[in-house]
Amino acid sequence: MYWAGPRSKHLNDQDRAAVRSSMVQLLCSQHEELIRVQLAECFFVIARNDFPAQWPTALDEAVHALTNAPNPQSLYGALLAYNQLCKVYRTALNDKDAVVLEEICNKGMSIVLNLLQETTKQKTPEAYAFAHLAIKTVNYCLYIRVPAFFKPIATMDSLMQMLLSIAAAEIPAELVHTLYEQRQLKMYEESVFKHKKWALRIVTRIIGQNIKPRGSAAAIKAQKQWNKDTFARYSVPATTLVMSLVASAKNNVLAMPHYLWYQCFRIISYGIPNKTLYTTLIKPQMPALIGDAILNALKLAPYDLDTWREDPHAFVAQSLNVLVLSQDYRSQA
Repeated sequence: MYWAGPRSKHLNDQDRAAVRSSMVQLLCSQHEELIRVQLAECFFVIARNDFPAQWPTALDEAVHALTNAPNPQSLYGALLAYNQLCKVYRTALNDKDAVVLEEICNKGMSIVLNLLQETTKQKTPEAYAFAHLAIKTVNYCLYIRVPAFFKPIATMDSLMQMLLSIAAAEIPAELVHTLYEQRQLKMYEESVFKHKKWALRIVTRIIGQNIKPRGSAAAIKAQKQWNKDTFARYSVPATTLVMSLVASAKNNVLAMPHYLWYQCFRIISYGIPNKTLYTTLIKPQMPALIGDAILNALKLAPYDLDTWREDPHAFVAQSLNVLVLSQDYRSQA
């Protein structure tokens, strides 16, 4: 990519302006997935370097396309453009970047949440693709901060209700046989699991108080109180849900992907220090939780034995890799 770095001098200001002005339109008009992915990466690189200083219209262009898309393919492209802007500012560490993130959320997040609510009701590959992109967009905006858009109780209640509903969703029984005959069941299962992962990841960030207080003393105090209030408000339904997921998959670690076990164990761990949660929700199921879920997660799986036979040194090195362990479901178990 020649947009930044030593080779960027080959592009003059007029060429850059021409490219920027066509990016959203290109994303909305391109229906070939492989090309659209590359365009999205180009959009991200340009936005990371130029938005909002040299490209102040990028957000308005994306939101306008979201609002006025003539067909689902164009709508997906517009959502992808908005998603990339959220991705650029997901690590808004300073106050200047935080202001931009606030503007991004204020102008387009209500559209994204409405789209997420509509698409999660549908059971088609197209709807799953929209829902997956929408939920990733929400995740970027709640990466390390809580923009003011999400602070009202009504907004957060609606969001958490959607997230927990996504995390609890299953493929309707009446579709299973049809999907199996069409050889699409595995693909649908993977889509459902991915939605659960992203939903639980956001829930984990919210109730786990992982959003660090930043800014002035008053802002830090307000964020700490928000963290405390959200845990009190949403930890019970979240813990109840993941305990039911764990119970449904007990004795069979392979019943859920490892990344789902990771999120479930993590949410349960947040509830253990809380006396009320531990006493009412976790302790009554502790024998099954330890005996059927945790111990089964910790034991060697067939792929572990395969790795050990192929390369014992690689197996040991992986088990000692701090980065791997920090994201490993066994560490959470």
